[in-house]
Amino acid sequence: MERIEELKATQKELMDQLNEIGNAINQLLKDARVKDYVEKQNLWDKLMPKYQKIQLEILKEEMKTCNHIWIKSEINRVWDGHRTDKEEYHTCIKCGLDTHAIDRLYGRAIVAPLDNIMYSLLQEARFRRNGIDTDIICSYELARGIYDGIRKEHPDITDEQAVRYLKWAPRNIRTNKVTDGVKENRIKRLKLEPNFK
Repeated sequence: MERIEELKATQKELMDQLNEIGNAINQLLKDARVKDYVEKQNLWDKLMPKYQKIQLEILKEEMKTCNHIWIKSEINRVWDGHRTDKEEYHTCIKCGLDTHAIDRLYGRAIVAPLDNIMYSLLQEARFRRNGIDTDIICSYELARGIYDGIRKEHPDITDEQAVRYLKWAPRNIRTNKVTDGVKENRIKRLKLEPNFK
C-alpha cells in the first residue's frame, strides 16, 4: 500500500504542475501574436510530413527513371577482430542510388525511409544495375563533386562524355603533385572533406 500512496502523491504533483502549465498556456494564447504563432506551428506540423513524403516520392521517381552512372566504393569491414575485408558497393553519381542500402537494412529495427526506397528499387530491378558501369573506384563524394562540376560547365554533355572525363579526373588528381593552396581550393570547389589527398 505504501508504494501506491507514493505513486499517487507523485501523480498529484505532476497533475498540479500540468494544470499550472496549462493555465499559463491559456493566458499566453490570449496574446494575438502567441496565438498566431501556435496556429502557424500547428500548420507547419501538418504540412511538413506531407512535404517529406512528396520529397521521397520525387527521389524514388528520379532513381527509377535515371540512366545510372555507377561508380564503385569500398568499405573496410573488420571480422573477428583480426582481419579486415574490403566490401565493394556501387553508387549512381546522378541520383544517389546505392547498393549498400541492402546491407544497411539487415538487422535494423529502424530503417531510414531513403534506404527503404533504394532497397525496393534494387529489388524491382532484381539487383541488376542498368545504365553505365564505369569501374571507377573512388568515393561517392569525389565522383559526385567532379560530375556536378562537369554538368555545371557543360550542361549538354552526354553521359558517355561525362564518364570519359570521370575516368580521367580522379587518376589525374591522385597522380599530380599539388600545392596546399591548390588542394584547399579543390576541396572547396568539390565540397570534399578536409582529409582529401
